[in-house]
Amino acid sequence: MADLITQTDVAARMGPLNASQLQRVDALIKDASALARLEAPWLETTADDEVVLQVNNGKLTLPARPVTKITSVHLVGIPTPGADLPLPAGSWAFDGIDTITLSTDGGWMVNFPEAWWDGDGPGTARVVYSHGFTVTPDEIVGVVANMVIRVLASPSLVEGLTGENIGQYGYQMSQSAGAAGAGVRVTQADRAVFRNPKFRRGYTTVQTPIG
Repeated sequence: MADLITQTDVAARMGPLNASQLQRVDALIKDASALARLEAPWLETTADDEVVLQVNNGKLTLPARPVTKITSVHLVGIPTPGADLPLPAGSWAFDGIDTITLSTDGGWMVNFPEAWWDGDGPGTARVVYSHGFTVTPDEIVGVVANMVIRVLASPSLVEGLTGENIGQYGYQMSQSAGAAGAGVRVTQADRAVFRNPKFRRGYTTVQTPIG
């Protein structure tokens, strides 16, 4: 899986990397990218992911965002068990975020259950769709790069400690989860960005209107 940032992203914020930092930076970038994906599963980019979803009041809620493409929508077990009915263009609509609305117009339906005439739609639907950011958002690049920089800037500190040397004096400033140290960590500030609704909800992508 591709890393979320590059050495260039780190150097742009930290300045030129020395020989020791260059030896570690690629591994730290990989660690930081993996931790970021654990905190923010929406960073996964997947093409043609297939899911079976419950239909609630004629709507399907896609679990992963942002949605970049909807390839197909099938009604499961329609017209008969073991068979799935592909929905044609114009029979469903995507809101550009995470919800597909199914049309209740019977004009396009073939051999559908009589219960549909009474307003009872299908129980489940199978959706093939693509999701994830094709380009890592700038805000996320900054956060992941700073996760790496915190380690590179304090390579000799005990993990969980931050400090600095001024002249002949050394100062130990804090000991806390997510502080700079031997390994990459996620701070509360990082987590707030990863969980920002702006990213979890995604952006407007594709829409197929009900005709």
